[in-house]
Order: sequence, then C-alpha cells, then structure tokens
Amino acid sequence: MHAWLQQGELKPGCILIPSCARGHEAIELARPGFAVPTIDIAPSSSSHLERELATAYVNVEVICGE
Repeated sequence: MHAWLQQGELKPGCILIPSCARGHEAIELARPGFAVPTIDIAPSSSSHLERELATAYVNVEVICGE
C-alpha cells in the first residue's frame, strides 16, 4: 500500500476496510485524503482505532458491528 501511495497509483477516493483490526491502514489512507469507513465485529478493535484517531487528526468512520 505504501508503495502505491508513494508512486501515485492510488488516487483518493473511498476505500472500505472490513475487519479493520488495529486500523493502521485506515489511518495511512486517510492522511492523503481517502474517505475510509471501517467495520469490525470486535469492540476492542473499534475502540483501539478510535483512541488512535484521537491523536492522528484524520477522519475515519468506525463501525462496530457487534
């Protein structure tokens, strides 16, 4: 993913990240302007991502489908 972003192969748009786990990809994609909705069934993953977003200063939609 990093190489695609650096080479300009990925243009900002909307990318859904299912099973977002810790959300590292979501944050990296949101930085250059992607709309990034995420979904996970684990409340621990969703809350971890929300804590990370508090200091990442990017907009990521976090959906927890418990």
